[in-house]
Amino acid sequence: MQVAFVEGYKDFAAYKAHHSSQVMKDFVANAGGYFLNMYGPTVPFFILQGLEMIDGFIRSGADVMSAWQVEARWVMKPGCREKVKAALKPYVERVRVEEPTTLMYTVSVADTSPQSFSLPPSQTDSLVYNSSWTDKQAFFDHGSGAPYQDFLKEHGDLFVQAGPGSTTHPYMTTSVLKRFAGFFRKEAFSA
Repeated sequence: MQVAFVEGYKDFAAYKAHHSSQVMKDFVANAGGYFLNMYGPTVPFFILQGLEMIDGFIRSGADVMSAWQVEARWVMKPGCREKVKAALKPYVERVRVEEPTTLMYTVSVADTSPQSFSLPPSQTDSLVYNSSWTDKQAFFDHGSGAPYQDFLKEHGDLFVQAGPGSTTHPYMTTSVLKRFAGFFRKEAFSA
């Protein structure tokens, strides 16, 4: 019963311009009553997570509505944020090069800058993957593929694990999203 908006902006000013725009005001005024709210129909309940993108890519053609879209969150161990950020760049490049059925793949951490707009405040230990694939099988192939498995073998110890003694089973929450609207601008394509 949730709607997820996965958004990317050129910069913080572009984000502020959208969220104070007449388009946004009209949407909330006209559709706010469709959402859970505690303060009236024009104030929907929401969680807003500002993210700092570490790396990622969007392929031309990623905007198909049939894409298998997933958001996954891993928990970094305390003090490992910078090591995780460094380890992710070569990993994302391997996904881009070796997995042509991966349409979009971005990895981000919580925005902890003074201008952060997260509501409630960000969980600074979260690593967020936003991704989409040509289909469900491509997603499962990614999970068993060499880039992902090699990343876990080499860097899994940077993450909280789902079971004691493991370094290759990070604790994660995963949401499969059904895309029903949206767009990518030409400038967003990087692969």
